[in-house]
Parts: sequence; C-alpha cells; structure tokens
Amino acid sequence: MTQRPSLLDTDQELLELLRQEPRQTPSMLFASADSTGSKQYIQDRLAHLRDHGLAERPDRGIYQLTDRGQVASDHLDRYRDDRDAFWALVDD
Repeated sequence: MTQRPSLLDTDQELLELLRQEPRQTPSMLFASADSTGSKQYIQDRLAHLRDHGLAERPDRGIYQLTDRGQVASDHLDRYRDDRDAFWALVDD
C-alpha cells in the first residue's frame, strides 16, 4: 500500500484545479489558487503530491494528475469527512 499523506487545504485545491484543467504549470496553478500567496509553496505542494503518487510531471514544468490523483480529486469530500474511507477508495 502507498503511504497515506495528509492533504493540506492547498493540496486539495491543487487536486481540484488539476482535475478541472489537466496539464498545468506551477504559474498557472498559482494564478488560480486561493489558498496561498507563494508560487514556491505551490511548487513544494506539487512535489508533495508527486511524492505520494497523486500528481506527475509528464513534461518539464507541466503537472497532471495520476490515475490515483484523479480518484482522490473525485472524492475530496470524503477526505474531509472520513480519511480512512477516502484512502480506501484511492488505494483500491
């Protein structure tokens, strides 16, 4: 089983933004994100999502969801209510 990371508000927002518009750059995400005032923080959180198999970088500077990240982004409401059930869905 893949490690179950904590998803901060910014992580959840990035998953939602990447679900809405795949293949974005950190600059694009920073322009759309409400939860932070720092592009570096966006880059750090994208690295966190990549480290846990939720996002990937198919090309230099471009990020998109993995299949696992897509499932996670589709069920963020469950993460907020029941993290164990959320990760059971994502890891299934």
